Amino acid sequence: MNSAHGQLGNGTGGNGWGDHNDDSLVPLRIGDRYDWAMVAANHGYTIAARTDGTLWAWGYNNQGQLGDGSTEPRLAPVRIGWQEPERPTVLK
Repeated sequence: MNSAHGQLGNGTGGNGWGDHNDDSLVPLRIGDRYDWAMVAANHGYTIAARTDGTLWAWGYNNQGQLGDGSTEPRLAPVRIGWQEPERPTVLK
């Protein structure tokens, strides 16, 4: 995966011009965390969920696609929302 828009989430890239100096052909740890439950990568950005239910995004953001209230590219994960843990239904 390349990081032309910062989609690797490791603080590299972000020039958007296809500079592939920050590409990685092997999986990378995202930040200093090990608790990522799910990661979805797109052409220019990445969305992920941690095991605590929090949602995170990074990469290209020219149209606000990261959902963080800005149009600034993010080279590292930023929290974008909260996903409530599913609670079992109690029958009475």
